[in-house]
Amino acid sequence: MKNRSSILAAYFKRLLHDESGASTLEWTLIVGTIILPFYAMIHFSLDILVAYYQVSMDLVGLPFP
Repeated sequence: MKNRSSILAAYFKRLLHDESGASTLEWTLIVGTIILPFYAMIHFSLDILVAYYQVSMDLVGLPFP
């Protein structure tokens, strides 16, 4: 019976040479680099639109001189 350290060493050696999840990881990184900037851009654009709407509603609410 093999000792525990040799079993773990064989497992980690096999894990290091396994490339089955590499394409999934690459696609995840590519999609993340595309989606995250778009999410940030939409988030900041919505904040600007909300601020513009609040200012315009404040100006509409002012009484006529």
